[in-house]
Amino acid sequence: MDVLEDLKNRGLIHQATNLSGLEQRLKKGPIVLYYGIDPTGKSLHLGHLLHLITLKRFLNEGHKIILVLGGATGLIGDPSGKSEERPLLGKKVIQQNIVKLTKQLQNFFKSEKTKERLLILNNYQWYSQFKLLDFLREVGKNFTVSYLLAKESVKNRLEIGISFTEFSYNLLQAYDFYYLYKKFNCE
Repeated sequence: MDVLEDLKNRGLIHQATNLSGLEQRLKKGPIVLYYGIDPTGKSLHLGHLLHLITLKRFLNEGHKIILVLGGATGLIGDPSGKSEERPLLGKKVIQQNIVKLTKQLQNFFKSEKTKERLLILNNYQWYSQFKLLDFLREVGKNFTVSYLLAKESVKNRLEIGISFTEFSYNLLQAYDFYYLYKKFNCE
């Protein structure tokens, strides 16, 4: 049984943009996929487990995995699932959390035969190169306000309030994927 069929049988696919396209793509060979973790805590938690086990299934089937630790996005704060703005953490705390999470992730994915297909990155690497005006011109111009307002994470927070910082989080997430697609052929 292939990995996607296994995930379907276990009821682990909730949403997919183009599931049949993914099925067809997987028939052609391995893909590169990623999972992002904002280092707002110093340890992985139960909420990460299902994602990590799913990634491990893909890794064991020969696919390449990229784990993105959000050194930049962690400084902003993800509005998803929160009724109020997260407290902003400092760069030093975020960096300390990244070191701890990296060790935990390396232990979780520890295997000589899969080591070359696992990459752990910090998105601060590419965001620290951007100047604000360049980011707004190169990334922000590709999104309409109405599109961002329609995002579930924004819609749920509109009545109680959402800062521009959290509002911009979706732009960073989108650019993460674009960067990984261009640099690593992440699909």
